[in-house]
Amino acid sequence: MWRTEDGARWEAIPLELGDLKVKSWLDLDVRITAGPRGVLVVGNDNFYPPRYNGVYVWHSADGRAFGAMERVPKPRNELPFSAEASATLNGFLLGMTDNSGTMLLSSEDGVQWQNISAGLPKINGIDHVSGNASTLVLFPYYPQPAQPHGKPRAWFRRDGTWQPATIDPGRLPDAGVVPADELVVNAVLNWGTGYIAVGNTFGGDGRENAGLVWYSADGSAWARIPVRDNGFDTASDLNDVAVSQEKAVLVGYPSDSSAKLLTWQAKAPSLPNR
Repeated sequence: MWRTEDGARWEAIPLELGDLKVKSWLDLDVRITAGPRGVLVVGNDNFYPPRYNGVYVWHSADGRAFGAMERVPKPRNELPFSAEASATLNGFLLGMTDNSGTMLLSSEDGVQWQNISAGLPKINGIDHVSGNASTLVLFPYYPQPAQPHGKPRAWFRRDGTWQPATIDPGRLPDAGVVPADELVVNAVLNWGTGYIAVGNTFGGDGRENAGLVWYSADGSAWARIPVRDNGFDTASDLNDVAVSQEKAVLVGYPSDSSAKLLTWQAKAPSLPNR
């Protein structure tokens, strides 16, 4: 782990491995997420057949020092094919997928985890997950366009119940209006009191290239932001988004294959009147 206050000077922060005998950090697929309840580092096996057989987490309340490594309990001793983590206002979310299915866990402290998968229909895996004070949103993993796929493309959980969400495909003559199996979602985050998702059309093989952005006020319906009016049609993809209390910043690759990255920024939606 490395930490910085100003983006110029970085401080190394060790993560204790306990009895996990890792020969190289390349052996673990590692990701990090941060929120009001601290910082969570998540690692899972990067090999098949498995060497370490599990999902491991390190938690820090302030990002300066991390506690002991914890192994996330699972009902079966199987290798997770993937692990997706996200920080929320109330703690952390952790999605895991293996041969036994998909599981979504919730934790307030990054140590004790509760299974909140009950009622979630069978899906191929969790690609993205996020949450605010009242609602969780989940985007399942979907295969390439030529392979079979299912619907819906997103789910939300409110008051303990999972329901399908709707995603606006856009309207012609705007750019990037394609069938659901020709788009990909690359990142989902809280934005203001709602959510933002970014992605793109698959493009290639004669398909249209365009970056795509959706906004949802409550996780149940995702409205597509106009593509041409915002210049998203100049991108082959939008692959990430960063948010603060005031704005969101999008980053993507240009469709003309130049070396320069493209960025956009926008203010967060206004808070509702109280």
